Amino acid sequence: VAHVTWSLQAVNDCAFAAYSVLGHDKTTGVSFVPEGCTHLMDFAETSCTATELSPGRQYTFTVSVLCANPECNSASSTQSPSTYVGIGCPAPTGISDVAASGACQEGDMVPDQGVCTT
Repeated sequence: VAHVTWSLQAVNDCAFAAYSVLGHDKTTGVSFVPEGCTHLMDFAETSCTATELSPGRQYTFTVSVLCANPECNSASSTQSPSTYVGIGCPAPTGISDVAASGACQEGDMVPDQGVCTT
């Protein structure tokens, strides 16, 4: 996922309709509308979470304002800095060098467990 945020400038004569977010996959050169960043019709909401991105790739995003009159739509913003989508969390490979302190000595009382019998 990538969290996309933007700051709104003056909308002038635009009767706001929606924000349009466009993603760009820097690996393939393909532009797309990212899942999670569609139907952005709340003027006050200036962020979205782009989902369904391919791991191991870099993406940039642009945002524009869509108006009721398409002739008033804004130009696209400048591209965001590149965002790298990680490959995920690697699985643990094992546990080593385990240590403990306060080990039970034979004859010690262990609370709620009786007597230690090491």
